[in-house]
Amino acid sequence: MKKIKNISLLLLTMLITSSCGSLRQIPGYDNTLDKFNTNLFYANVGEVQAADPHVISANGKFYMYATNANSNGDCSYLQVFSSVNLTNWTNEGICYQPSLTNWAIDGLWAPEVIEHDGTYYLYYSGWDIKRGGHQIGVATSSTPVGPFVDYTGESSNGFINPKDKSPLQMNFPTIDASPFIDDNGDKYLLITKDQVAGTSSIYIAKMNDDMATIDYSTLTMLLTPSLEWEKKSVTSFWNEAPFMYKKDGLYYLFYSTNYYMDRYYAIGVATSTSPMGPFIKNEEPVLMVQDYWDYISGTGHCSIFESVDKKETFIAYHSHIDTTLGGGERKINFDRIYFDNGKVRVNGPSLSPQILPSGSGEYSDITNRAKIKVNGVHLPKLQDNLINAYEDKLNDEVNLMMNEVTLTIEFDKEEIIRAIMIYDSSNFDYALKKIDDIKINNKHIKNIKMNEKYYGDDDYLFKIPISSFIYEFDELSTNKIEIKLSSEEIIYLNEIKVVGK
Repeated sequence: MKKIKNISLLLLTMLITSSCGSLRQIPGYDNTLDKFNTNLFYANVGEVQAADPHVISANGKFYMYATNANSNGDCSYLQVFSSVNLTNWTNEGICYQPSLTNWAIDGLWAPEVIEHDGTYYLYYSGWDIKRGGHQIGVATSSTPVGPFVDYTGESSNGFINPKDKSPLQMNFPTIDASPFIDDNGDKYLLITKDQVAGTSSIYIAKMNDDMATIDYSTLTMLLTPSLEWEKKSVTSFWNEAPFMYKKDGLYYLFYSTNYYMDRYYAIGVATSTSPMGPFIKNEEPVLMVQDYWDYISGTGHCSIFESVDKKETFIAYHSHIDTTLGGGERKINFDRIYFDNGKVRVNGPSLSPQILPSGSGEYSDITNRAKIKVNGVHLPKLQDNLINAYEDKLNDEVNLMMNEVTLTIEFDKEEIIRAIMIYDSSNFDYALKKIDDIKINNKHIKNIKMNEKYYGDDDYLFKIPISSFIYEFDELSTNKIEIKLSSEEIIYLNEIKVVGK
C-alpha cells in the first residue's frame, strides 16, 4: 500500500449541457470551503478556533461552549457561540468571568452546560490559586448565554465552598467535569483525575438534586488507559474528557486519549448497562487520524448533541489548526454520529459540505423516503447512514460488482428536491472519475467530470473520506431520479443522499 503524500478535498465541478433546463452548475470547492450553499449544507470550515466543545440546542439554535484555543491563549473567561447551521457562528460574548476574589481566575477549561428545571448549570475547570492544580466550579444562569454566576451554597461534604476556596475538595487535580441526568432523574457528575503518577483516569459520582454537590461515597473510577492505541504518547497516559450519552437503554461513555497537542489525540468509547459501570471499551477508536491523512490532526474532546428537532445526533470535537505540528491552537468540527447496540459510527472527519441538521432549515435529508435500486434491484445499503472514514477498519462501501450501473432513486410520491449527494469510495483505485448521466423529469446532465485538481497521481491511493459529488439545482418536484455510472474498474460507493423538503 502506497502512503498518501497529500490529500485535497474532492468535490465536483459540473459540466452542464444546455439541455439541462432548471439544473444549474455549482461552483468548484477547494480546501478553503469558501463557496457552498448554507441554506442546504454546513461544513467544517474552522470558523471558531477553540477546543473542548460542548454543544446544546435551545430556542431553535445551537449553543457552543469551549476552551479558548486561539493564538492569544487567554483562559481567564468563557465565551458562548450560537448558530443555526453549524457553519456560521455568532459570538454571544463572555458568558462567565470570575471575580478577582474567586478561587480560580484563570485556567478556565472545558465548560459544559446542562439545563434542569429552567436553570442552566455551567461546569468548568479552573486553576486553584491556593492549592495549585485544577478543580471544578459550578455557575448558574436563567439563559444559555449567561451571564453565569458562581454557585455559592455550601454542603456538609464540602463540594461547594465560599468563592475564595476551591470548589471540589479532592485530593487530586480534577478537570473536565461533565454532568449527566438519567431518564429516571438520577444525576451524575463525571470528572477526570488529571495526571497523577503520569496517568489521567475517569471517575463518576452521584450528584445531589441541587446540581452542585456530590455524594463522595459513590465516587468510582470508570476508565484508565489500557489499549495499545491509547498509549501513543509514551511519557504519560490519558483517559480524559468524559461525556456520557444514553441510547436504547445503553450508556455510551466517550473519552479522549493520548496527549492533546499530539497528532494522535483521539476519541474512544466504552459501554455499560449502568452509568456507574463497569464499562467495556470498544477495541477501535471512534475518531483517530490515519497515517496517510494530512488534512486533519488531533481529533479529540467531544460532546454529543441532537438536532433542534431531536431527529439526528451529532458529535462535536476539536482538531489542530496546524495539521503537521499539532499544538494548542485548535478548531471545532461537527459530524453525524450513529449508534447500533454498542457500536458507534461517525461520518467523519469530514471536509466536504454535509446536509444541514434536521430542523435547521427549509431542506433536510429525505433519503429515508426513497428506495434506491441498482439495475432494478433494491439496495438499501446505499442509504443506511454508514459512511465512514476509516478504510480497512470500518468502511462500509458497496461493491456494485459491475462496470456499468444504473441507479434509480424512487419515491412513493412527488417530492420537492434541491440536491443529490453521491459519496464516493475513499479508495482511489475504485473511485469514480465521472458520472455519465443524471436524469430528472426527462432533463439530463451528461458526462459530469470530477475536477482533476482534486486528484493526485499514482502515488495517491485514497481520497479524503466522507467526500461526495454534489449536484445542486433549483427546486424540482419529482418521484424518480436516474443516475448512470460506468468505470473500467468495479464500482464502489458509500452512500446516496437526497436533499429536499
